[in-house]
Amino acid sequence: MDVVQYFSPTQDDTFKLLSGHKESVFCLDFDSTGKFLASGGQDHIAIIWNAATGEIEFICQGHDDSVNCVSFSPNGDYLCTGDMAGNIRIWLRPLIEENSKEWKLLRTETVNDLLWIKWWISPSNAVRNMNNKLSKPALLLAGDEHSHVNYWAVSSSISNSQGKCISMAYTFDVDQAALDGIILPSFSNTKNPKLAVLHRNGDLRVWDIKTLTLIGSIKLFDKYSSLSNQCGQHLEVYQMISLQSLKNQSNTNDNLNHDLLLITGNGFICPISIKFDGELLFKVLDIIKTGDDGSVEALNCSWTHPLFAFGSITGVLGICDAHTIRVRQKWTYIDEDDTQPIGITSLCWSRYKPIFFTATTKGSIVAWCGITGLTGKSSSGLLTEKTPLKIWWGHKAMILYLTLPPFCKSIDDNNNDKIEPFLCTASDDTTIRYFAIDISS
Repeated sequence: MDVVQYFSPTQDDTFKLLSGHKESVFCLDFDSTGKFLASGGQDHIAIIWNAATGEIEFICQGHDDSVNCVSFSPNGDYLCTGDMAGNIRIWLRPLIEENSKEWKLLRTETVNDLLWIKWWISPSNAVRNMNNKLSKPALLLAGDEHSHVNYWAVSSSISNSQGKCISMAYTFDVDQAALDGIILPSFSNTKNPKLAVLHRNGDLRVWDIKTLTLIGSIKLFDKYSSLSNQCGQHLEVYQMISLQSLKNQSNTNDNLNHDLLLITGNGFICPISIKFDGELLFKVLDIIKTGDDGSVEALNCSWTHPLFAFGSITGVLGICDAHTIRVRQKWTYIDEDDTQPIGITSLCWSRYKPIFFTATTKGSIVAWCGITGLTGKSSSGLLTEKTPLKIWWGHKAMILYLTLPPFCKSIDDNNNDKIEPFLCTASDDTTIRYFAIDISS
């Protein structure tokens, strides 16, 4: 494990400090109601916090390694915690009438070295019952370092002692890790979901979960591929997102049989169109180059405008048009003290405004405007400098995760100044911190 580099921030803008972990905190997730926050750490535990008060509600124990994955199911009935050794533990939310803070351990599973977990719930089960009488079934997927993707049907009415639950591994070449997985949005609201899996060797494969069949694939690292031709032979991929997460695109019929994925790599973002017309048709669109070989660690879509933004570990930031897949602005975030680039570790957009937030290797959080703020251009017309809207300090080591509380209807009104009340970060310094978002329009 790398040695943690500590430093002393010049100011502390922390709104609320959550202290409970003894080592680095790797991951965070709010439940859909915003009542609970889960965190996972190097100290082999996950903690469920009261998101409003910052008090510990429950400590999820029993892990054998660093907890690198925490995820609430979409309707909030379940919490999945997973560690780097591949131990997965599924916890059941306490019933209201139980008047208890204890989350019941519903089941445990084991995979190889765990990389990610994702939930899927059928449309009929997506909304939580207000009477909280019965937890609805959900599908949990997990990808590991040995190229496998496992899934399980999770239900509070089925215990481990009642026989086998659904479990199946999609097996590929050993050592070609299943780096990321996405339920294709064009199928997410159906009863027949399709799963796209990205592997370390550049293979992108799409599976029919119900029939367990491979329905299409593309080799991004093939020596004759457009990615190899444009970016060289020493390629790496890290993660993928779907542009269908843009809420303002929901009014187009193209989403019914078409998906657009963005895959990050060392110095590039690769857009891939996937269209279903009797069979899956893959098309690599114009590749976005960041300008160096730094790994693109952060990528996310705007909720309010057809935009997405990226950030690299070498400090390169960019804003792109989601319709044309073209870079609109690109710049390098420079430390004013030593004029060195500051690495970007995490990025997320406000759900209410075209503003995005980046976490850095220096322990700061920076707010950027997604549609204005040009202060200098290169000969190509791209932005070379950009002024932050605001910078928050408080962490004493690198920030590893940044997230915002879930969509809140109480502030979904006609007030143009509405924005999330705070942002939440996890750090190598063992703490979780809230920072008040007080950006004027």
